[in-house]
Amino acid sequence: MIITGEKDYRIPYTQSLEAFTAARVRGIDARLVSFENEAHQVFQPQNNIVWNREFFG
Repeated sequence: MIITGEKDYRIPYTQSLEAFTAARVRGIDARLVSFENEAHQVFQPQNNIVWNREFFG
């Protein structure tokens, strides 16, 4: 699972997308969760709920 924020300046969104694509091409069951309005950490309450559901699910 790759969780990314599109406003993350530490790890650009494109690198997360590349890692996800590489995993899928190799046949690894991968999942990409992207937050368009978050940076390196998830702060908004509604996004935090989604993050927790995805991570612990």
